[in-house]
Amino acid sequence: MRKIKMKVLIMGLIVMLGILFGKTRTFAAELTTMTPERVGQQVTAQADVDGDGVPNTITAYCTADENVYTKNIYVKVDGKQALKLDVSQEGIYGFNIVLAESDSNHQCMQIYGQGDNDCINMNRIYKYDSATKTFQEILNLKEGEGRYSAGITKVTSTGIIVGNSVQPPEIGWTGWNLEYVWQDGKLKLASNEGTITNTVMKTFRTDRKLTFYKTAGGKKVAFTLKKGKKVKAKKVKMTKTKMYVQFQYGKKKGWLRVNREYDEVYKFDKNYNLKQEYFKNVYKCLAG
Repeated sequence: MRKIKMKVLIMGLIVMLGILFGKTRTFAAELTTMTPERVGQQVTAQADVDGDGVPNTITAYCTADENVYTKNIYVKVDGKQALKLDVSQEGIYGFNIVLAESDSNHQCMQIYGQGDNDCINMNRIYKYDSATKTFQEILNLKEGEGRYSAGITKVTSTGIIVGNSVQPPEIGWTGWNLEYVWQDGKLKLASNEGTITNTVMKTFRTDRKLTFYKTAGGKKVAFTLKKGKKVKAKKVKMTKTKMYVQFQYGKKKGWLRVNREYDEVYKFDKNYNLKQEYFKNVYKCLAG
């Protein structure tokens, strides 16, 4: 029988101190791991979701089906149901909630859930509507440029910072941040380009001849490297269908498309011994 790990709830309360001092406020998270027998447990936090200056009591819990997948997520504000979310088709075990507040007019609630292999299968952001006293979806982070998003990592006076991560075959697990800003009551992606926060290697050594380009998806060559040259990964740029990474070689910078099909990246002999990869020893670091 497979071991099921229920990650049921993170209630992240973002405090106001950062805005008072004109600085970015860091998201503080409390992680609670639950077993299937405790699926119905309620978790409560205090946050001003309606913008009246008075903290509301936010309560959340979930139900599960016979296979221990989360079925419905319920969120209450001051004891009244504000959201019932059917996630029976998402394939998640439990869920995480993050509450973020930029100012009295800009608050949001993020709900995301992990499935098999800890993959995030659903990730949405809601805003509380004081007129209807319900949470309304304003952003689906699983679509478009933010499709590899995880939790909110920071909140700013103008929006939020969301962590992203994925494992491109070329460079292995990579993390980066994307910024979203408030516009007309909704969160919009500020830029589809983000600084890399972590990689499996500090430097990458080419294992074949590689050409880097001046712009992501462009045709003008920035530089070409032979096998054995070292580069550093600096930025990620996402489009709706493709992913690019900016590398630095000395003072030169250039973009390379990544997250290609596995057989485009790795070459094996007839005995399935590795012959060539994009960057040396990345293959050994791949998970799964």
